[in-house]
Amino acid sequence: MGLVVDQLEKALDYQQKLVCLTLRILSLLVFQQGLSGSLHDVYISFRHRDTECHIVDDIYDALHQGDVSTYKDEVTQSRNESVLLKAIERSRLYVIIFTKKFAINSWYLDEVAKIIDCMKEKRQFLLPIFLNVSRSDVRTQKGYFGDVMSEYDRHPRMEVWRNALVEATNAPGLEYSKFR
Repeated sequence: MGLVVDQLEKALDYQQKLVCLTLRILSLLVFQQGLSGSLHDVYISFRHRDTECHIVDDIYDALHQGDVSTYKDEVTQSRNESVLLKAIERSRLYVIIFTKKFAINSWYLDEVAKIIDCMKEKRQFLLPIFLNVSRSDVRTQKGYFGDVMSEYDRHPRMEVWRNALVEATNAPGLEYSKFR
């Protein structure tokens, strides 16, 4: 029982450090970039069902406390593509939280591709967070992440998605596993 409590305390400490580090990085970047008429400072991309540890809410709350305007799609909202695309286009920085099942819906892959396009066009910053999935598996579409991606092998946008995933994983990011 003591070992379980110790591991839970370590996991909580790690998550709190991750949130604080994310806030510091994003706050610095937001203030370095200055005002640009953006709708949001930070856009957070994530798959709701895979973020049970509340990391998205923790990051959102930490950014909000730092007066950083942040967009995250709410579970109760329908995923209105035009609203989400506008939010991506009018954000200055991006956080993508990759999970093993992130690619289970093609929209998430389209979202990454759009973020990469905007990031390149506007020279903006991306912070990828790898939650219980390795950067390498996302980059190469191997392991469980690759198994999910294999459903799209014949999809006409597969090459666009693969390139976007490689670009996203090339950015400096954070790896987090609840099993560490």
